[in-house]
Amino acid sequence: MLSEKWRIQRQTEEIKQENVDKTRRRHSAHTSCEQVTRFSSTSAKEANDHKQLTRAESSLRIVMFLSCWGPN
Repeated sequence: MLSEKWRIQRQTEEIKQENVDKTRRRHSAHTSCEQVTRFSSTSAKEANDHKQLTRAESSLRIVMFLSCWGPN
């Protein structure tokens, strides 16, 4: 009787621990996906910002050139 109770209690604890482990793995995987997505979107945003800055600099160069050397 006592050994049966002990066995059931142990199985219950093992099941609880398995559930905790599964939850942690799911949370860890979700966090990793979020970090990758955040990193990807940050990199894409930085690349877009860099392109926009390059275009703005180019436009400014053209305006400066034309204002100094263009037809008057």
